[in-house]
Amino acid sequence: MEISEIKFNYWIKTVLWVGFAMLLVFLLSQKMVIGNQVVYDWRPEQQNRFIKGPYPYGRIGFDNESMTIIGEPVYFDVYSPRHFRQARVRLDLVAEIDRPVKLGLAIKGEDWSYDFPNMVEDGNVVTFDLSKAKYINNRLQFIISAAGVTPAEKLTINSLHVELIK
Repeated sequence: MEISEIKFNYWIKTVLWVGFAMLLVFLLSQKMVIGNQVVYDWRPEQQNRFIKGPYPYGRIGFDNESMTIIGEPVYFDVYSPRHFRQARVRLDLVAEIDRPVKLGLAIKGEDWSYDFPNMVEDGNVVTFDLSKAKYINNRLQFIISAAGVTPAEKLTINSLHVELIK
């Protein structure tokens, strides 16, 4: 009788330790980035829990596969599990306006301070240095601005691709 009780206690301890180890690995993996980067993709027809927005909703219009900006500026937030060195953002953008479209990142300092690096024309890619980025609840805030855009003008975003790089 005593041998089966010892085996039973052994199995209970083993199961508890394995469960604890699995829980620890799961919790660490939520904040750890195993590779050197994190990649997020957003499309209007599908929700992404790592990219919030674009918002405010009064400045955007959605159809089946695209989002139209009808007022500016428009913001979106990107979840960052930790602090990264660089962010590379690519917009699939159709702009039927004669003014430049700018993409910016909220930076430390005064409220409403944004960094607007030059957008690379080939593929609408912007690279941000995140050393000055403002992290709010592990989120980076980005802004899309096209000065004076109106609902009659066409500024459409089909997709958004964000790479956070260590």
